[in-house]
Amino acid sequence: MARRSYKKERFIPFLLLGPALLMMLLIVAYPLFQALKLSLFDASLLRPDRAKFIGLANYIQIVRNPIFIRSLVNSLIWIVGSVTLQFIVGGCWGGAYFEPGVPGQSLGEGGLSLIPWATSGVLVSLMWTWMLDGNYGGVINDILVRLGLLSKYKPWLALPVSLGGVIAANVWQGAPFFAVMLLAAMQGVPGELYEAARIDGAGRFQQFWKITVPMIMPTIIITTMLRIIWTANYMDLVFVMTGGGPGNSSIIMPVLSYVTAYKKLKVGGKQRLWRFCKQSCLSLRFLPILGPWEEKRKEVFPLKIPKSVKRIIGLWIPVSLWLAFVLFPYIWMFLTSLKPQAELYTTPIQYLPKAPTFDGYRLLMRTTDFPPRFITNSLVVVCGTLVITAVVSVSAAYCFSRFHFRGKGKLFGLFLVTQMFPAILLVFSLFLIMRKLGGILNTAWSLIIAHSTFALPFTTWLLTGFFNSIPP
Repeated sequence: MARRSYKKERFIPFLLLGPALLMMLLIVAYPLFQALKLSLFDASLLRPDRAKFIGLANYIQIVRNPIFIRSLVNSLIWIVGSVTLQFIVGGCWGGAYFEPGVPGQSLGEGGLSLIPWATSGVLVSLMWTWMLDGNYGGVINDILVRLGLLSKYKPWLALPVSLGGVIAANVWQGAPFFAVMLLAAMQGVPGELYEAARIDGAGRFQQFWKITVPMIMPTIIITTMLRIIWTANYMDLVFVMTGGGPGNSSIIMPVLSYVTAYKKLKVGGKQRLWRFCKQSCLSLRFLPILGPWEEKRKEVFPLKIPKSVKRIIGLWIPVSLWLAFVLFPYIWMFLTSLKPQAELYTTPIQYLPKAPTFDGYRLLMRTTDFPPRFITNSLVVVCGTLVITAVVSVSAAYCFSRFHFRGKGKLFGLFLVTQMFPAILLVFSLFLIMRKLGGILNTAWSLIIAHSTFALPFTTWLLTGFFNSIPP
């Protein structure tokens, strides 16, 4: 009986992992194999059955393409600039909220700070395109002119530096992810370590550098790697805000891949672009702000600063700036939606509408069905994705956390490695798979299955850490 029970237990991990493995094989592994296979062919979306084998000719051609070299350089600027600034901004926010008794701490942790990260990339693109406008709606131009930093409005997205404007939008959207992850890691550091350090005479900067940084370094590395991978695969902002222009000045690898495959209908070219482009990891340090300043100030200027002033400078002002950074685009879009048509194009910009109107909302209600089809479709896809992802990832995470079996570490690593492959690389192969499955094509189920599979690695990783923190 004991031997029979042992045999049954051996199959439990595979039963728990089965749904996740099946989804990853069907939606990621097989399409990836097909994509790599297509990179050796000259194939067209119009006639995929007439693909011609050309070997490595696609790779030779892409290396000689000056647009590819430009997109590769832009991709490096896009990744390094976005992830570095996200890390700095998010790290400063996490450090500020780590202090006990921060005003609005629970609100910041739970809701407001994650709003940008949870916002659709297309919506973020539209918001920032309007704020960076060089004519009428460009509130960023108006602020810079009022501060004396600019003499006149500039069309930021129509200049060769347009990639900088897109990076700013990406930093706004991605910094909350760093903030929440680093804050959670800092809150997991045992308080006894700080207490022992204070008894030994260690200052705040020494505590931060000797205790906090080493303890949260695994989270820093994993979070940075994920953001690098996601940013390298992210095309929504660049595609909507600039389309890669002007003159290919902001084109990046995912956008070039999309244009090659789905506008010029050259599928083989799309596959070779992403097979050629390898992902890399950066090692970043958590940058302290107030710690070294405080210690240097004591040496040069020994006057004691009251705790109330320290609290205002060190907590209230950073928190207020963070909330303004997070909420301003939404507030500006809401105020703009209340303006009549004439006020949208006034110079200088009117920040508050003089004659608020709901005409835009009325027009939306008149021209769409109720409830709008796009809202019902979104709710169906979101709810279906949430349920499937939760059930499958909880099962997989529990298996990785509680069971020991041969190859567990390698299998868990493969789960995370799948995050390196952009969805744009797999779209054509996924289309063929969905078409073979019968009536699933052109339905919400195709989107639900695809979104659930792409979300599985990240949610499994998060939940595995959660299960590991619970005593067996």
